[in-house]
Amino acid sequence: MYSAALLGARLKMYRKRRSFTQRDIAERLFVTEQVVSKWETGRCYPDVQKLCALAEALGVSLDALLENNDESNGGRLFIGIDGGGTKTDFCLFNESGEVLMQHRLGGTNPNIYGMDTTVSVLKTGIDLMLTLAVKVEGLFAGISGCGLDKNNKAVFSRLSKLYPDIKIEILGDIINTIYSTPYSENCIAAIAGTGSVIYIKNGRELRRIGGWGYLYDRNYNGYYLGSETVRAVLAAEDGIGEKTLLSSMLAEKLGGKATDNINTLFVKTKDEIAAFAPLLFEAYDKGDSVAKRIVAEAAALFSDMLRGAINSTDARTVIISGGLTARKDILLENLKDIKDVTYIFPEMPSIYGACNYCVQRFGKPNKDFNDIFARSYDIR
Repeated sequence: MYSAALLGARLKMYRKRRSFTQRDIAERLFVTEQVVSKWETGRCYPDVQKLCALAEALGVSLDALLENNDESNGGRLFIGIDGGGTKTDFCLFNESGEVLMQHRLGGTNPNIYGMDTTVSVLKTGIDLMLTLAVKVEGLFAGISGCGLDKNNKAVFSRLSKLYPDIKIEILGDIINTIYSTPYSENCIAAIAGTGSVIYIKNGRELRRIGGWGYLYDRNYNGYYLGSETVRAVLAAEDGIGEKTLLSSMLAEKLGGKATDNINTLFVKTKDEIAAFAPLLFEAYDKGDSVAKRIVAEAAALFSDMLRGAINSTDARTVIISGGLTARKDILLENLKDIKDVTYIFPEMPSIYGACNYCVQRFGKPNKDFNDIFARSYDIR
C-alpha cells in the first residue's frame, strides 16, 4: 500500500496550493478537521472513495496524488536543514519556494550528541524527505556546532558517502540566521539563545567572536542568565546576597529552597539551567533589583562583544536571533548606547534561511521565493 506519510505530505502540498484550510476539505468530504489532520500527518489512510473525493476537491488526478515525479513536485527540488542543540528542522522545497514536506527531529549539535548520533538524526530526516522526491538537486544543512571545521568536514564526509548524487554543503547554523534576512552579504549576526555568539560576514568570509561554550561564556545567553539566577538565589538564601523575588520563583520550580536542591541543580542539563532565564525576566518586569542587575551585566558583556565586532568592520546591520529575542525590548534597552547601528530581528524562521541559502547555492530562486515559502510553510 502507498505510504500514508507520503500521501499525507502530498495532500497538504496540494491543499496549500489551492489556499484551502483543513476545514474547507473537511466540509467538502463530510468529515471532521481531525480526520483531515490525521490524513495529512500520516496517522491514518483515506479509503478509495475518500481518496477519489480528495483528488476531485483538490483539482488534481489520482496519479498526481500517488505518483512520485519531479513534474508533480513542481520542478527541481532541494533540502534545507536547520540543526540546533534541541531540535532539527528539515524542509523539502522546490525552486519556486513551495514547501513540499517539513519535519522536526531532535538536536544535531555534534559537540553535544557526538558525530554518530548527529549523522543518524540527519539521515532519518533526509530519508523522509527523499520519500517524496525522485531527485534532489542540492542539500544545505546549517548545524549548531558545525562552525568548527572538524565537525563541518566530518558531517560533510559522511553525508556525501550516503547521498553521492546530491550536492551538499554543511556550515554552522549562523548561516540560517543571516539568510533569513535580506542582509546576507555584509552584516553582523548574533545568536542569543541557550548560548551566544557573534559573527561578522563580509561576502563569503565569516569570522566568529565569542561562542566559547557554557563553561567559559559569560554573556547574554540563556545558560549564563539561568546560572546567575541560581547563584543569586543561593546567595540570598545563605544570607550573603541581596534578597530577591527570584528566591520564591525558583523555589516553586524546584519544589523547595535552592540550597536544599543542590544535588538536583548539579545534574541539570544546560537547557534545563537555561530554562530558569524566564524567571529572571519576570522578576525584571516586577522591578526586582537583583534581576535588573543580572540582566544589565549580561547585556553589558554582550554590548562589549558587539562593539568589538562593529569596530572591526564597516557593516552597520546587526541581525539577532535566538530564544532571548522574545524579550528584544530588554535587549535593545540595554544596547541603546551603541549608535548608528540597525538591529534586525528575523521574522522568518531559521529553516527559511537554510532553504534560502540552499537555493541560492545550488539553484535559481524564483523572485517570489520568500512569499511562496511563507505561504506554504507551517510555523510551529
